[in-house]
Parts: sequence; C-alpha cells; structure tokens
Amino acid sequence: MLSSILLSSILFSLASSTGHLRLELTASNVFYLQLRTNFNFQTMFMIMGNTRIISFHPKTDQPSLEYGFSRRAASVLRHV
Repeated sequence: MLSSILLSSILFSLASSTGHLRLELTASNVFYLQLRTNFNFQTMFMIMGNTRIISFHPKTDQPSLEYGFSRRAASVLRHV
C-alpha cells in the first residue's frame, strides 16, 4: 500500500535550542496523515499540491515521532 501512495513531499525540520520541531509537507496525492507522540496526536487530510505546516514542542521524555498515512482515515499504516 505504501508503494501505491506517491508521496513526493518536501520535508523540512527545523530544530531550535528549545526543541521546537517544524514540519512543512507538500502532498503529491490525496491521503490522511497521522502524527503522534506520547502527548500529542494529529490527523490531517492532505490534498494534492497543498502545503501544511505542523509544529511540535516535544518533551524530554518523547524520544520519537510516529507517523502514518493512508487513503482512508480508518486504515492508517504506521511508522516510527
């Protein structure tokens, strides 16, 4: 399923000394994107050609950011 979704997104992550993470995503297809940490969960509907900017302020005990995407909101493929 992952190969069926063409995701040529431009991903910029900017980290400052405060630990702020900024993601700028441009979708090449229509899909749902989920971003999850221990304390934060977001689901976004991405439209082809549109750019979305997402910001996170991770805590010290949040070592990872989990993401997933799918064509339907109910069946999301997850990655860590």
